[in-house]
Amino acid sequence: MRVPDRFLRVVREGWQVWAMPGWLPQVGDIIERAQRAHEWVYQSKHARTCRLDLPGIPPAFLKAYRPYRWIGVLKDTVRPSKALRALVMSGELERAGLAAARVLAAGERRRFGMLRGAFLVTGEVEAPEVREFIGALAAGGSLKAKRCFLGMLGRHVARLHEAGFCHGDLVPTNIRVRGGSEESEIVLLDNDRTYMRSRPVRLRQARRNLVQLNRFVVKGLTAADRWRVFRAYCASRHLDHDETRRLGRWVINKTIERRRRFDGIEAAGHMSFRALMRVPDPQFPQSL
Repeated sequence: MRVPDRFLRVVREGWQVWAMPGWLPQVGDIIERAQRAHEWVYQSKHARTCRLDLPGIPPAFLKAYRPYRWIGVLKDTVRPSKALRALVMSGELERAGLAAARVLAAGERRRFGMLRGAFLVTGEVEAPEVREFIGALAAGGSLKAKRCFLGMLGRHVARLHEAGFCHGDLVPTNIRVRGGSEESEIVLLDNDRTYMRSRPVRLRQARRNLVQLNRFVVKGLTAADRWRVFRAYCASRHLDHDETRRLGRWVINKTIERRRRFDGIEAAGHMSFRALMRVPDPQFPQSL
């Protein structure tokens, strides 16, 4: 993986770090916080995230990765860390004209080839997540503005796949929207699991992103709205009528399965799709 030329590489306290020139003086503080910070704003099995407020530096976020599952630990001995992959993928997305969270620094620490730790620093993206943006459009009562944005969202995902990228976790918290409904810019976050495939990405790999996009619940988002996003995607990828129908059925069936399995909706298979998508997301009960 090729790190963009704008990053400088330093070795500090057993860590190999790639940082933007303005962030080099902060490397020591970043390493210390990655190992000892307690005020995490988000934690998962894979990583922890906290705000990074350092003197003379714009606000940013620090994501500290931790080992998860033995198979992942073994894979990390022969591949770059997630932090380094995120740095490289963000650069590749930029080159393709696709907006992504700006990476400011990344580091990894190894011992005898085994990954012992990794961190990523990204700039703050001052924009609402897509769930909030769509909810605001629906509440505002402008049907034209909502439909315009939903079509643009479908075309943007198609453009991502046409450029050869497949996002690792295309959920609402990782999709931010800058600007208004007609001149919006979509910014993708958490690109540590984003990967490049053949150009364009084959539907067998790309359809996972469509399920992730279709699964989230938003007040004011109807089944027809979901179809509008999907139809815009298929049109941009030049799928014919039969391909669109087959893909649509697969996405709906997989969405139902995911809502049953991960959202705990046992009756998902016995409900209409419209009724199912009115059941709140347990992680975001305020979405309805």
